[in-house]
Amino acid sequence: MRTIIILLSVVVLWSCSSPTGASQVTPAPDQQLLQWAKTQPAPNSLQPFFDFIATQSADSTQRQYWQSLFLAQVLNQEKGWEAYSAVVDVSTVALLDFKLGKHNPHRALYADALQHYYTTRQLRYAADFTAVDTNGNAIQLSAFGDKVIYIDTWASWCGPCMQQLPYLHALAEHYADQPDFLILTVSFDRSFEAWKRALSKQAAYPNIFPVYVEGGMDSDYGSLFSISSIPSYALLGRSREVIDMSAPKPGVDSLKLVIEGVLGKP
Repeated sequence: MRTIIILLSVVVLWSCSSPTGASQVTPAPDQQLLQWAKTQPAPNSLQPFFDFIATQSADSTQRQYWQSLFLAQVLNQEKGWEAYSAVVDVSTVALLDFKLGKHNPHRALYADALQHYYTTRQLRYAADFTAVDTNGNAIQLSAFGDKVIYIDTWASWCGPCMQQLPYLHALAEHYADQPDFLILTVSFDRSFEAWKRALSKQAAYPNIFPVYVEGGMDSDYGSLFSISSIPSYALLGRSREVIDMSAPKPGVDSLKLVIEGVLGKP
């Protein structure tokens, strides 16, 4: 009897200390995906990791759920997916959606984000980028926090850009008393010095923040924001939420209505 009690005690202790016991925590699906993503090479497309997910389970329903969740995380630019978000393109996204099937029971995970992407050709949140300010210091778009931002991409050599300047200044004056609104002017001038000379001839406004991007349309910014001509305008909501990547020119009355609607959001 004593021997039996000792053996039972050993079994209980072993089960409590076993790494496969009930105390082991299974990662949440989104965390599991991130763990797998960290083991993969730097992404140059969404397809390789989408295909990799399919190798992780023999259960087709579970694979479909993971793949749908992956697409949702990328299109919404959830934390940790920046590298994958940077390689999103229309044809790949459409192909992955097609592969998941129109009767995919998990499509609701990414349907809204997908429609937003198709409408704006951007993700739900504008990609962060780095430019330089008038002092030559690097500054990122994310530094502006929760402000509503109207972006004017221009250059001093661009005639149509300069024609819009009075309207841009009028827009700045209209929102002079609105601390949550900022106009970000992104210059594609041929050099930092040329940009500074152009600025010296313009009036300065507290709610206009000028920055310079080297490389113009060939820059990371030009690529991320799909800029093929200037002037180009975009409107971002709080925390870089994409409102309109092809926003109206600064003198268009409808622009103010949209801005005021965005400013009214909590």
